[in-house]
Amino acid sequence: MLANRRSLNFALTLNLVLVAFAVCIIVGGMRIKMFIDWRIGEINSTISALVNAVAGTAGEAAFRIDPILAERSVQGLIDSRYVRSVSVVDDFGTVLFTFAKPDEKKDNSDLAIPGIKWNNVRSVSLIAYGSSVGRLVVDIDDREVNDELHSVINAEVANILVILVALAISFALVFYLTLTRPLSRLARTLSEFELESRYFKRVVPPKGHELDEIGSVAENFNTLLSKIEKEIHQLHRTKDELGQLRLYLSSIINSMPSALVSVDNECIITHWNKQAEKNIGILASEAVGRHLESVVPRMATVVDLVRKAVDERKVYLDSHQHRREDGELLYDEITIYPLTADGVDGAVIRVDDVTDRTRLEMMMVQSEKMMSVGGLAAGMAHEINNPLAGVLGHVHNMRKRIFGDLKQNEVVAEECGLDLESMRCYMERRDILRMLDGIFDSGNRAAAIVANMLTFSRKSEKRHDKYDLAKLLDSTIELAANDYDLKKHYDFRKIEINREYDSDIPNVVCEGTELQQVFFNLLKNGAEAMMEKDFINENPRFICRIKKEFPMVLVEIEDNGPGMDMAIRKRIFEPFYTTKEVGKGTGLGLSVSYFIIKNQHGGELEVDSSFGNWTKFTVKLPLKNL
Repeated sequence: MLANRRSLNFALTLNLVLVAFAVCIIVGGMRIKMFIDWRIGEINSTISALVNAVAGTAGEAAFRIDPILAERSVQGLIDSRYVRSVSVVDDFGTVLFTFAKPDEKKDNSDLAIPGIKWNNVRSVSLIAYGSSVGRLVVDIDDREVNDELHSVINAEVANILVILVALAISFALVFYLTLTRPLSRLARTLSEFELESRYFKRVVPPKGHELDEIGSVAENFNTLLSKIEKEIHQLHRTKDELGQLRLYLSSIINSMPSALVSVDNECIITHWNKQAEKNIGILASEAVGRHLESVVPRMATVVDLVRKAVDERKVYLDSHQHRREDGELLYDEITIYPLTADGVDGAVIRVDDVTDRTRLEMMMVQSEKMMSVGGLAAGMAHEINNPLAGVLGHVHNMRKRIFGDLKQNEVVAEECGLDLESMRCYMERRDILRMLDGIFDSGNRAAAIVANMLTFSRKSEKRHDKYDLAKLLDSTIELAANDYDLKKHYDFRKIEINREYDSDIPNVVCEGTELQQVFFNLLKNGAEAMMEKDFINENPRFICRIKKEFPMVLVEIEDNGPGMDMAIRKRIFEPFYTTKEVGKGTGLGLSVSYFIIKNQHGGELEVDSSFGNWTKFTVKLPLKNL
């Protein structure tokens, strides 16, 4: 395609102008030389003619030695602008006459033109009457000659300069029309391009320059644009892919439930994910670039582990690192992973909140303890139950053998010489019968307590059956009245129990022992809460209600204790949350109760309270079969 292009006129014009410059300079130099030679010839001819014209008269004046005649004869030479002085000399070299211009000037040889040879003195022999009488010596004024020659040179140089200026203007005009203007138009077109754009507007060569070098520049530039455009497209594609990959990886990192912090080998933070912002409460923009210890002072112990992990290329684990937040004890597990890629020094720190897991482990330990205590209670109940059965049996037999209408009683009394009626009268008057009744009642109550303990501590097989909620609640109240801890700190029997049971409550399918555990926890917490209140004009009281609100059966246990505020109510069912003093509560009772009702029975456990007045727990159990 380039073979079909034509060259710019500028190149030809430039060559022609340069040749014209050279020709002009050469011709000008030749013309100057020619004019100088021509003028010198004219001057020489003029001087020679003047000298020859006065030679005869000057010879006669020399022969006569007539100064007046001599002066008249050379006056024409003296008047010539080229002659400085004229002298008449005899054959012996003696100057006879000398005539010079009165305003004779000094020699100005510095004005001589280089390369021009000029004879300043002219000498002509004088002849008089056929014989030589001397010589006529003419001193030429070279300043006048040089001035005239300079004038000739200056005029010619001026002509050459005019021609050169005309050529320069022509060259500039041609340069502007053939190169500057089209290039300016091309430059204006190029200035409209935006390198940030993915697509470039192609350059259109100026009109009339489609096939010359300007067009070639435009075409080559468009070809370059196509290549750049292709590279930019590739760079943008790579940039987009890297951006998507970065967002994808960032989304993965930020969606993780763990707090992830990457650091270099100096423990300067390089990455900080969203979970770290949430857990620690510091934005990534505030954390990145700072030292780990300055951002999270409690991780000061981790700094040494980070350096150790980086040096040894080994994963380190710091489990169950505890912290306190809003008065609550929380647990973290910190894992340090060294970055093992070549040329990369640093580590990734993963911080997991293991509070729930730790509490679950503690709950399991507590559960194991409770199971052990339950087993021990069951064994003790069995051991107590055997002698208790003997006591009740013997009391029963004593009543029968003293106050029973048995024939054998009368026979034995006669054999012993006793009056059976008198003995009965004695025992009644001495309250022995009442004492026996008291022993029997106490034994029956103790048997009921043992039975409740066996039922409560017996391992549950998770077998749901239909139960009468009123009987379950009453048996739990009786069990709570004999609880050791409550009896030790507070007399449960002094608490007034008001029962408000609806009569049309159907049996509910549930796991009896688990439901008793829930009722027991609610009664125990209520009793301990009422223990902290000073009662005026009233007594501590439980109001136990059982009612039906289809499709649920509601069990309400309300106390008139100190109540609780909203902050406590929001967290009352959280594991290990307790308002009791250290060592007096584990914070598991209500959370376990909530788990039993919510997860094991598909019901609801709610709390309502008026601070300083009362607290009410509501157990909602579904009527449908589970």
